[in-house]
Amino acid sequence: MNQTAFHTPLPWRLREHLHTPMPPEVDPDPAPPPDDDPDPGTDSPPIPEREPDRGPPFQEPPAGDPPAREPPMHMTRAAPQERHVSGVARQS
Repeated sequence: MNQTAFHTPLPWRLREHLHTPMPPEVDPDPAPPPDDDPDPGTDSPPIPEREPDRGPPFQEPPAGDPPAREPPMHMTRAAPQERHVSGVARQS
């Protein structure tokens, strides 16, 4: 295989590829306004512009014994058949 087929950055130039500084005109994301609480308590009223929080996607299973399940179906061997014994071994 041709060794120059793929470009590999040299180790001392790798740092230049990993870090790209932000241009000065781009500001980082500002902090959320203080009136928009990201995690309101259960007692606080909902914010009108915001969607209501959804319930948890996973609910706990009901208490008690789990429902009975059928065992998984596996391939089983057929009943063993008599082995065919050669006529030479049967002679007595």
